[in-house]
Amino acid sequence: MMARVKEDWHLDKSVSVGHILTTITLVAMAVGAFYSLSTRLAVVEDKILIILDNQTRIDSAQDATLIQFRSDMRDMTIDLNSKLDTIMTHLLDE
Repeated sequence: MMARVKEDWHLDKSVSVGHILTTITLVAMAVGAFYSLSTRLAVVEDKILIILDNQTRIDSAQDATLIQFRSDMRDMTIDLNSKLDTIMTHLLDE
């Protein structure tokens, strides 16, 4: 019979330069990605604020236009009713 060779796990306690460089590179890339994402998020937030401000202005202008339109329609309805009353009065008098 063959003798079994027992192979234990062995962890080397030394750290190679490659591991250090890889770790530094990964950390630098993570920080760069976070900074880039943070910058892009800030730009998007600014654009959203600008859009909201513009939309508020548009809404205010539309509200004013709608109020004016309602007033004009009310005036036109009153005028139309007056004219119809005049026509009805002339038709009934004949």
